[in-house]
Amino acid sequence: MRHFLADFPDQTMKAVDAWSRDEGFRVRRLASEATRLPLPWPPLSWAPRIALPADAGLPVLKTLHDDPHRYVRTSVANYLGDVAATQPDFAPATLQRWRASGGVTGEQFAFLARDALGNRLKEGGPPPTLSSATPTTEGGLPRPRRPGQPAVGGLAARPRPPRLRPR
Repeated sequence: MRHFLADFPDQTMKAVDAWSRDEGFRVRRLASEATRLPLPWPPLSWAPRIALPADAGLPVLKTLHDDPHRYVRTSVANYLGDVAATQPDFAPATLQRWRASGGVTGEQFAFLARDALGNRLKEGGPPPTLSSATPTTEGGLPRPRRPGQPAVGGLAARPRPPRLRPR
């Protein structure tokens, strides 16, 4: 994908936009992952950096931010988090637009905000102010889940079974 985005950005983005509306959730996740600009993190000779603006993937993200599959929404949050590392106002502004348009509400908004902005807070950055109907911390971010609290969607996380074979 990197080579196609680098060499044929317009045609590739048209294909990626079509993927974002595909029936298969793995194809929709590919649409989001393919446009994550900071990847690959280390410079690799076979994987070129993409010279597209950070908001080039926004049409795809706008389609996917309220996807029914958490697998896809996680990719959207990762994209926003990646861009927030270099452009701190990008993710909060995007989340605010989606929230104001009614495109994402409640648990989905809390999940996107927590995952997209979590690294920024861990690294000691200032907390962005986000208006939300969910319980928030002083900085406006949704409160993180407490141990034993149900995960997004109301389903409690299941513990992993123990490994039977040593690695």
